[in-house]
Amino acid sequence: MSTHPLIETEARHYLQSRGISIPEYRLATSPQEAVDHAKALDFPVVLKIVSREIVHKSDVGGVRVNLRTAEEVAEAYGSILSSVSERAPGAKIDGVLVARHVENALEVIIGATVDKQFGPVIMFGLGGIFVEVFKDVTFGTPPLSRPEAESMVRDIQGYPLIKGVRGQSGKNEPALTNLLVQVSDLMMKDRDLAEVDLNPVLVTSEDAYIADARIIITNRP
Repeated sequence: MSTHPLIETEARHYLQSRGISIPEYRLATSPQEAVDHAKALDFPVVLKIVSREIVHKSDVGGVRVNLRTAEEVAEAYGSILSSVSERAPGAKIDGVLVARHVENALEVIIGATVDKQFGPVIMFGLGGIFVEVFKDVTFGTPPLSRPEAESMVRDIQGYPLIKGVRGQSGKNEPALTNLLVQVSDLMMKDRDLAEVDLNPVLVTSEDAYIADARIIITNRP
């Protein structure tokens, strides 16, 4: 039995096909195509490298955010390819993903894996670089009920950032809870699913948006 990682566009399609909402995105293979996609999606946008051989996009300079003009998009496209070519020489590039930039968002992580002893396990915590720095996470065992998912969200030390502190508006906790339950259900229903890494999930007062998805599928003999 082996595993097969999906590239981000495949991971997004996988989630969409199973009823999980994904913000609109496009794949570009040229600077002009990236500009056209950005105009169709509306500025500001994010550009990210798409390659099966690159897991941590930021580490190779493969991400540019908050691009607000066609000129910035075209320049970012070239800059990403140049940086990736230098830091990950030989990596096969599938293209550059173009997606809307989400403003005023809190980054969280939702992860899931299959433990050899306990079976499926769900993780939730502060996302982006914070998950590595603060390790502020909670764990749950599918199938998660809505109250159990709510407890996972509220049990992290950073929960006040979700609730709203110092005059800042709170984030959409019900949308976040719903996403946790959906991932839990997915782990229970799809026995070929080995790992899910949604990091970051961008939570605003309106919704929870999956900004990056990494999925590993089990290839059974």
